[in-house]
Amino acid sequence: MNIFKKRREKILNSAKDLEFDVVVASNLENLYYLTGFRGSGMVIIDESKTLIFTQTLDKGKAEIQASDCEIIDVKVGNSLYDFIIEALKGRRVLFDDLRVSIADKVRERVKDVKFDPQFFYKFRRRKDYYEIECIKKAAMIIDKLFEFANEILSVGVSERQVAGELISKAILMGCTFPIGSASNIIIASGINSTYPHAEPTDKKLNNGDLIIVDLFFMYEGYVADATRTFGLGSLSNEVKEVYEAVREVQELGIKSIADGTFCKDIDKVCRDRLIKKGLADFFIHSTGHGVGLEVHEPPWLRPNSNDVLMKGDVVTIEPGVYIPNKFGIRIEDTIYVSHNVEILTKFPKELIIL
Repeated sequence: MNIFKKRREKILNSAKDLEFDVVVASNLENLYYLTGFRGSGMVIIDESKTLIFTQTLDKGKAEIQASDCEIIDVKVGNSLYDFIIEALKGRRVLFDDLRVSIADKVRERVKDVKFDPQFFYKFRRRKDYYEIECIKKAAMIIDKLFEFANEILSVGVSERQVAGELISKAILMGCTFPIGSASNIIIASGINSTYPHAEPTDKKLNNGDLIIVDLFFMYEGYVADATRTFGLGSLSNEVKEVYEAVREVQELGIKSIADGTFCKDIDKVCRDRLIKKGLADFFIHSTGHGVGLEVHEPPWLRPNSNDVLMKGDVVTIEPGVYIPNKFGIRIEDTIYVSHNVEILTKFPKELIIL
């Protein structure tokens, strides 16, 4: 039995335990997870068959990619949702998610239906061997991209130029982009490094700049995510001291990872250490998040999280310090939670001054 059929069997059996006899996924990542098809549409899974409903423009791709599925071609001008609703009448249906306006229409016509995206994430969190190998490949490519960044970061080069060259390299090495990502790369230098979600600009790199390079790329559908901060030219003692503080906290966060650990406790360990260093007010985002088919997915490593780490999780640890009008520093790795904790992104974390 192939991996997609195994996944469908597990998720359907679990749905049956909740007294549902049909599972429906419309989320693009869930559709791929259950069928192998990377495209738009919906999948219906029951005891007898798996149906993918997709429009004609994706029909050919679905026939090639989908594993042991029947493809239903929804011609242009027809409503995909009308087809789905007709197939679900009289059934007990567990759905992943839909936008509110469509969900209301489904509820009106399919009386016994529940929408529960977390049900699907529960299965996706536990990565199998194939998924881990894909994430490891993405991580290896990101490490090579950091090596390339080390070569091209120099005074006078713009953030946009650096981003363009790294994206080109990533594509040539077999990477694609996570679905729905606004950007797959952050190159933030100087004052721009104080903005955690900065986008590449025409700003040129200058002597004394810190440069945050945040890369998240996909290999065969699975994402790795890592960040390194480089220095250019002459750096102040303050910059060097803060960098070492962030590096220490990031390594402390990684050492706190273990099967059964509360995610909020890992976040607290990192924040408490930054409090001692007088830097906690400048740590303005969560300590980390899960990665897999999406660049941001459960579990969430943040103060209010109720998530507990378990074997099979792949998460990031990414503390950062952003001092307004001065500089920002972030260090991030992708980490596999197994019998041991395996750091998948391996590019050095000592401060590299170019």
